[in-house]
Amino acid sequence: MGGFLTSAAKLIARRLFIEGRHVCLFVPQAILHALRHRALPLKHRHVYTRSGRLRLRYVALMAATFMGFASSNLSLVSGGLDVAPAYANINIASAEAAIEPAAGITASGADFIEPVADPLTTMMAAPVEAPAPVTKPELAVKPELAPAKPLLANYSRNVTIKSGDTLSDVIASAAIEAQRASDAIAALKGHINPKELKAGQNVTMHYSWASGAGERLTAMEFSPTPLTQVVLSQGANGAFKAQTIEKPLKEQVRAARATIRSSLYGDLRAAGVPDSIIAQFIKTYSYNVDFQRDIWAGDKVELLYDVSHTEDNEFVKGGNLIYAALYLRGKPSVIFRFENGGTAEYFDDKGNPIRKALMRTPIDGARVTSGFGMRHHPILGYNRMHKGMDFGAPTGTPIFAAGDGKVETAGWAGAYGKMVVIRHNGTYQTAYAHMSAVSVKPGQRVKQGQVIGRVGTTGRSTGPHLHFEVRQSGNQVNPSKIASMSVGARLSGRQMNAFKASFAAARASVDTITAAAAKPRLASLSSSDQSN
Repeated sequence: MGGFLTSAAKLIARRLFIEGRHVCLFVPQAILHALRHRALPLKHRHVYTRSGRLRLRYVALMAATFMGFASSNLSLVSGGLDVAPAYANINIASAEAAIEPAAGITASGADFIEPVADPLTTMMAAPVEAPAPVTKPELAVKPELAPAKPLLANYSRNVTIKSGDTLSDVIASAAIEAQRASDAIAALKGHINPKELKAGQNVTMHYSWASGAGERLTAMEFSPTPLTQVVLSQGANGAFKAQTIEKPLKEQVRAARATIRSSLYGDLRAAGVPDSIIAQFIKTYSYNVDFQRDIWAGDKVELLYDVSHTEDNEFVKGGNLIYAALYLRGKPSVIFRFENGGTAEYFDDKGNPIRKALMRTPIDGARVTSGFGMRHHPILGYNRMHKGMDFGAPTGTPIFAAGDGKVETAGWAGAYGKMVVIRHNGTYQTAYAHMSAVSVKPGQRVKQGQVIGRVGTTGRSTGPHLHFEVRQSGNQVNPSKIASMSVGARLSGRQMNAFKASFAAARASVDTITAAAAKPRLASLSSSDQSN
């Protein structure tokens, strides 16, 4: 019988050893597979037998784990029971025998000193009394707990206006009740023109949240125009109030440099120059430069100008063109704005006035389609003297007066279509033909650069263009030759000295501003430095 039990125990131990070794090998592999592929490589046959029972290897693992926990708990309990009092090994009898009478005192001559009782023995012999129950003193007045302060939170979110959205749609997106929404729209009346709301504009909504009260809209911010901000606020009583805030403008002097690659306008816009400054540049240089023939790819431009802008730079309004240099094939043509006798005019770097008696190009961004001289007429079909210059431009392009003068005729003129004739003095006249619209009347005084009409294709014309004539004593002459006459006197004396000083300061400002703009920004060590 004993041999049978021994062999059985050996078989069970051997089986447990084999299954335990399998578990020790399989479990780490399963863990590594799970970490690598985020999935356990377990299948049904790995866990259960064909009969549906749990495999012995997992039974052995669970048993070993249970026995480990049980043995650790028993060791803790037994360790607590083996603790004995510190005085358990004290021999009380030997301690009493060690006490001797005091020196010089005999048993016959004096009273014996009574032995001192052992405090440990007394403590052990004394009955242990149960501790008296501790009672808490009754308070005369029970303190009242202060109510918990409600949790508060303030937050904002932005809503972008989409195509087709109305003011009601924007208000509704703030999750306001219908009655409240009508009150909000009524409060905004007079502050926002619904037509000023455009797709892409942002509306900022401010909310407050309190425990027990929930979410509540406190304010909405609109920016209908770059210069205005409308704030709609909701008071504690739920009433809405709107106010319009005008954004302040700041003055700033800016500079730009550009190399012409595709077009003068496009390259200057890419350099951040406002449209109004580009228009001033073209108009000022139009006395001396033919922008269709004189500008080549690779020419360079540098500008100094002032602007008015908001703090967020969402609105920038060009002011005055202060200084400009146009390098045509490396040859500079410089202009500078200088006040002479209370009137600001443009001069070149030698103090000569830029403004001429007549503008060389009375239209912006046009191309010369036909020059002065003999040509094959595109409609009549034979060679004929062309007594003017044709500038091709889209219909509606503004046409400027080439010089100061008085309008002689303005209206229909047969083959010329709609036409304007301006007399500048007793010798010179200018004519503008094939216009789509006329903006002046006969007898009206006009200034050089003033818009007098729009490009069209009225009369005998094959397409939208401006036919421009310069008449000297009633006869048509070549506009490119007459347009070289200057108006105004050259600077001299004190004015010339002041001009040179201002001119040098403006040129230095261009170098300083453009160098500062091109300087790379160093990364900030502050954690708050982020972004934009």
